[in-house]
Amino acid sequence: MRRHLAFVSTVALAAACSPSANNSGSGPSSTDVANAYFNVICQLNTTCVGGAQYLDDSCLAQLAPAGADLATAVSAGRVNLDGSSSQACLDALNAFTCSAAAAAGTADPLAPCKNIFTGTIGAGGACYSGNDCVSLICDQSNLQCPGKCKAQSSRGGACGGSGDCDQSAGETVCANGKCAAATAEGGSCTSSAACSGTTVCTGGKCSSTGGGRGAACLAGFECTTGFYCLQAFDMGGNPQPGTCAAQAAAGATCGDDTAHLQAQVQSQCAGVSACKGLTIDQTARKLTPGKCAPMVDVGGDCVSVTAPQTAITGCRLGLVCVSGKCQIAPSSGPCANDFFTPCRSDAATCDATNKCAPLKADGATCTTAGDCKSGNCSATGACAAPPVCHEM
Repeated sequence: MRRHLAFVSTVALAAACSPSANNSGSGPSSTDVANAYFNVICQLNTTCVGGAQYLDDSCLAQLAPAGADLATAVSAGRVNLDGSSSQACLDALNAFTCSAAAAAGTADPLAPCKNIFTGTIGAGGACYSGNDCVSLICDQSNLQCPGKCKAQSSRGGACGGSGDCDQSAGETVCANGKCAAATAEGGSCTSSAACSGTTVCTGGKCSSTGGGRGAACLAGFECTTGFYCLQAFDMGGNPQPGTCAAQAAAGATCGDDTAHLQAQVQSQCAGVSACKGLTIDQTARKLTPGKCAPMVDVGGDCVSVTAPQTAITGCRLGLVCVSGKCQIAPSSGPCANDFFTPCRSDAATCDATNKCAPLKADGATCTTAGDCKSGNCSATGACAAPPVCHEM
């Protein structure tokens, strides 16, 4: 059961820390823990994976409501903080760096923060989020608010993720839609979902290190540090089985395999790097490989191209290349000719006329979630706050 620290949901974030809480035992304030935890999570979602520094601010703003809701839950007694463990958690958060997380491989650098907060509401009790529940499952069918805490499934029961499974009988994972005993390192497996802890399925066995060159893989995390999953993607963008291949160092040629181009663009270059200069000419249907290079922030040197060409500029995500220098993507005017970011993602979207249109406020008409500042376009075609259950 591989942990993906960079893809934690807002609800799960809130389950790990709170901006305001009453400690069960002595320790640092929950506000200190919350600020440090949210800062780390935003790094994991932005700068650690190549995002521009300014995106951290947007990330923190998005997490603020979750923290406020959890503070209310703690005050109401629905959630408890283990104050005796909070110092170890805070120390781990303050020591966090992107490079240390990358070097940790399959290890969880934030393990000391696990179970810092626990829900107190049993099955059938009223809940506003999974954080309130002992089981971490709040059933809000048909957007019911408050919902009801739901018991976890025992082994053999249906599940949508390992969080749905009761752990009282030992580590239990969700594999193929059913709760089952986790497979220990060295045991046979068909997917990483069946494997214990941070181990992954490689070569048909659960492994703590991941696969080396040539090992079968379905995703990059199934390969050992310094390797990625060289795989094709179908027309729907779904990844196909691949094999682990060595990542390329700075200066090495990249993006030269058209059959596996998406995998190479995403992961071929080691570290927080990009295949700088990889260029696609849509008219001539020509691909020019690039060179692996560290991604750069505002003011850094980059590769500029003009339509019909598109290129990987070498800028961090959220930036565009203008006259050979990285700058924040536009929030108005023409969309930038950029492989990843035609407009500033937290302010505008590229519309059908190739112009950066401001994201719309709640109540404005919309056709997709991407039109809205809230990230939610309701069934009635209007931008609206995401359907989150708040205590009134």
